[in-house]
Amino acid sequence: MIDFKKNISVIIPVYNRTTPLLKAIESVLLQGELIKEIIVVDDASSDDVGETIRRLNLPKIRYFRNKKNKGAAYSRNFASQKALGEWIAFLDSDDFWYENKLKLQCEAIIETNASVCYCSVDTSNGKSLIAKYSGDILTPLLKYGNIVAGGFSSILIKKKDFLAIDGINERLCSRQDYEMHIRLSIKKTTYTCVEKPLLFFKTIGNDRITTNNRARIRGLLLVYKLYKDFFISTNSRKYIKDIEE
Repeated sequence: MIDFKKNISVIIPVYNRTTPLLKAIESVLLQGELIKEIIVVDDASSDDVGETIRRLNLPKIRYFRNKKNKGAAYSRNFASQKALGEWIAFLDSDDFWYENKLKLQCEAIIETNASVCYCSVDTSNGKSLIAKYSGDILTPLLKYGNIVAGGFSSILIKKKDFLAIDGINERLCSRQDYEMHIRLSIKKTTYTCVEKPLLFFKTIGNDRITTNNRARIRGLLLVYKLYKDFFISTNSRKYIKDIEE
């Protein structure tokens, strides 16, 4: 039996988002005894992120600050190397989890013996994105695009498996989560999901790469080039046509 109690390291990269960061941290604390630590990586913010964290005075929070802006991918990878838990969960600083998010994901992992769990999400544009693929998800990833909703904020992953693929590809300008899921799936990593929405995911705002169409297209093209043979082998014709157009 997997023991999740105080065994999950939560990683929050942040850049100039002090106010939403507090809500994100609050939502992590709602997860209760599962949390071993909250690692906040300040990506050289110009606002008072560091002072805000110090004022919270929460023993579970470990605060690191990049000397210069290096991006969320670097910050997540850096924190994963520092993480003390056997499992890691990511949360963007302007997203927040619902109560029992991690509890329900832990239950799904125990039931299926998966290494990654994601969930359905509610988005800031009023839509819900439903999680429905489990097991080996490589084929749906190649046929339909990134079927793991909610970006990094949705997933709970075994740290050993994350580190085994060298974490997130920092060379990509976007679609880093999609590319990571493809790499994990090529390695036969097993996924499970919770169909209930457990995350509020921000989809509106120019400060998010996920809402920057030009960056998204560039990232998708790079992912396609990296895994073109896999896309072709799964007969993902419609998706390939959409990418090429």
